[in-house]
Amino acid sequence: MVSGELKYVAADHLERLVTKPYLERTIIRGESVRVERHREKLRTFALNRAPELKGMLTAFSGLLGGEPDVVQRHFEVSTDGTNESWSMRLAPLDARAREQLEELRMTGHDDEPSCFFMTSASGTRSIMLLGTLAEHAIDSSVTAESLDALCASESAR
Repeated sequence: MVSGELKYVAADHLERLVTKPYLERTIIRGESVRVERHREKLRTFALNRAPELKGMLTAFSGLLGGEPDVVQRHFEVSTDGTNESWSMRLAPLDARAREQLEELRMTGHDDEPSCFFMTSASGTRSIMLLGTLAEHAIDSSVTAESLDALCASESAR
């Protein structure tokens, strides 16, 4: 498990700062990705080499920028729930992207997203806590199941 911060800067600019258990900064800007990890060589590569990152950037840009048509051009979108407690699933339409990314899913309540899930084609999952959930202290014994339960309870409130 890693802890840190995810910052949406603009439609083509997303930054992730990992603070625990190591230091790492990933910057997606335009069509390039830059990964700076403490005591390691700087890595840069084209965004097209990482469809999962491109998908995440497209999803955030479309959703946060209020452009649902952008999201629908790149993802099959399905929603569930009510305005008070909701979930949204985004599955990539592009075959190459599906080779790396199975789905992106968000849950939340009212107008506040609480959890962001990214599932790779191999089944590996990433769970990001958002909004007020991101402020919770998470102990080192946390599991994917306990995060799922936390996200479900937050969305149901």
